[in-house]
Amino acid sequence: MQKARSKSPKFAFNKQLYSNQVELELAVNDLYRLDFWAPIKENTGAWEEFFSDNCYYRGGSGSNPVIAGTQSSSDAFSLTFWTNAYKAIARVNAFLENKDRAAASTPATVMTTLEAEMRLIRAYQYSKLITHYGDVPLNLKTLTLEESYNVKKSSKADIYNFLKAEFDFAAQNLPQNYASSSIKRLTKGAALALKARTALYMGDWETAREAALAVMNLTGAGAYSLNNSYSALFQRAGELSPEIILGIPRDQAQKVSATPDDILSRNAGGFGATMPTRELVDAYECTDGKPINESPLYNPLNPFANRDPRLAATVVPFNTYWLGYNYNPHPDSLQVWSSKLARKATNNDSRE
Repeated sequence: MQKARSKSPKFAFNKQLYSNQVELELAVNDLYRLDFWAPIKENTGAWEEFFSDNCYYRGGSGSNPVIAGTQSSSDAFSLTFWTNAYKAIARVNAFLENKDRAAASTPATVMTTLEAEMRLIRAYQYSKLITHYGDVPLNLKTLTLEESYNVKKSSKADIYNFLKAEFDFAAQNLPQNYASSSIKRLTKGAALALKARTALYMGDWETAREAALAVMNLTGAGAYSLNNSYSALFQRAGELSPEIILGIPRDQAQKVSATPDDILSRNAGGFGATMPTRELVDAYECTDGKPINESPLYNPLNPFANRDPRLAATVVPFNTYWLGYNYNPHPDSLQVWSSKLARKATNNDSRE
């Protein structure tokens, strides 16, 4: 006979946690990890752009279940996306339930800011969930094991109404900027921008307009402006650009990094596995503002000429130098000139 189960306790948290300001800050900082922000497919480095017609991963259709038509709830991407979202939500709930342990030693203004960060992180997770899955469980407290057996879905509409209030709370209680310009944390602008994006996905055009306009109307320190150089925006110097509303800079000290091997060309030491599609190249307009099928400036034999300059900053044009090598993927080009080596070199980019 199976032994009767005792009443399930709440999931155990170390009673010493959340006892002072430092521990509260550590709890918040933990949720800035890329796992909770970038929708990355486990072990492949594939993000959602692969599920569009903008790029292709040379690993084959197995790495792209959406395009292959094999997407299901058991797919690794779906499981990881769902699990990471609810991991973050559970940690936020635990923080909110236990933060008052540190109230006596933490300034009220700091406590409010940390709460706003956490509530915005939770709101972002639910924004991802309802825009990907529709109706999902809305958990706003730490659940006992018994309670978890009876979790039910809340409607997408009800969750969205809850999120709007959470975005507003964060926008009202987060600073517009931080004392150090090198710190990238959630701000008033980020709260408004995430509200605008969520409203856009929900078809709530008026809310999206109002939230986006509020971002545009921010003035003073922490206001946003376009970067002077589009290509430089994606380089190291661009990590602190006033164009970025929310970013997690790659940092060796904080161990936030990415492996670029799949993106780099073979000549440059990479795998050449992540490739832009023709659909992406064709999407860029000509310099007269017209699409390529309408503009007299478009030359299919020279597709990079007279095009939006962001095209050449995104996709390496043929016969241009990139990372020390002349880029020419044509199968007949067995050698290319290397400005890095000051001689001709075997063209590893000419093979499939």
